[in-house]
Amino acid sequence: MKVLKRLVKGWESLAAAGKGCAASATATEPHLTTERLWEKDEMFLKVLTSLLLIAFSGLVFASSCPLYMGEIDEALNDPAVEQRLSEEELAEVRQLREEGEKAHQAGDHDKSMKALTRAKEILEVS
Repeated sequence: MKVLKRLVKGWESLAAAGKGCAASATATEPHLTTERLWEKDEMFLKVLTSLLLIAFSGLVFASSCPLYMGEIDEALNDPAVEQRLSEEELAEVRQLREEGEKAHQAGDHDKSMKALTRAKEILEVS
């Protein structure tokens, strides 16, 4: 919440400085300009940008779920894989693949990726 308040305060100061409003200047910063605001908050903006990228990185992994499901399906259709694995292992892979798909559809991409990754490990698919 502090970050949001600081961001709003910074934008208000920036807007006031851009309009030439002397009311935005403080005793410690009597000549507040847009350039000085940018220099002052450059690190803050970098941190904010990094946090936003981290927050939305889950969307990247969300698109990996269908890719993993396709790789698992392809491996399950390979006769060599069926010969190499036991019936129990194949059943576990099918169950993990189904759990992964359900979790993906429910929006729980972490759970989906864990299940699908485990299925790929059993199948020995890279």
